[in-house]
Amino acid sequence: MTDLLATAYRTRTAGSLRAADAGNPVAVAGWVHRCRDLGGIVFLDLRDREGIVQVSFDPSWTPAEALAEARRLGPEDVVRIECTVFPRIAGQLNETLPTGEIEVRAAGLEVLTRAEPL
Repeated sequence: MTDLLATAYRTRTAGSLRAADAGNPVAVAGWVHRCRDLGGIVFLDLRDREGIVQVSFDPSWTPAEALAEARRLGPEDVVRIECTVFPRIAGQLNETLPTGEIEVRAAGLEVLTRAEPL
């Protein structure tokens, strides 16, 4: 599926991704809405004009440099992420989000702008 809102920074908007996109590589860009570091894995909620998608950074699929950078992200930092769309694990669907059936697994991370602390 081609996203009419694709730019030099993204191939798809975060809020446009759905279960039918599983297995597809994409690039998404937007603002860090929330970041959760659970020790070995980092979860990031990425927000753009079309919605929010969950991004996961894990040593199994994310290069060490990108994982370390993900740990340094703060709210409202602007990032670009190279990733692949995967269905969420059974029992972990988020029915409150249109993108709640999927997550994107990060293979690369580029910080475009750091937000100033409040």
